[in-house]
Amino acid sequence: LEGTAPAAGPKRSVLLRGDMDALPLEEDTGLDFASETRGAMHACGHDTHVAMLVGAAKLLAARRDSFSGTVMFMF
Repeated sequence: LEGTAPAAGPKRSVLLRGDMDALPLEEDTGLDFASETRGAMHACGHDTHVAMLVGAAKLLAARRDSFSGTVMFMF
């Protein structure tokens, strides 16, 4: 995501990262959104990291004219 606002100094870059992985656990919650992969469960909150990163990307994209430099997102 490239910002376009004029800057007083050099343009900078930043990388925002959100992890997504699964733990070697057997899910036995019975929830509609439970893991369908036997022996793997997203029990540690990393899926919320990805959701927050998507939110940050959406907000920053809508405001790209207010900053200069580059924001990169790693999922």
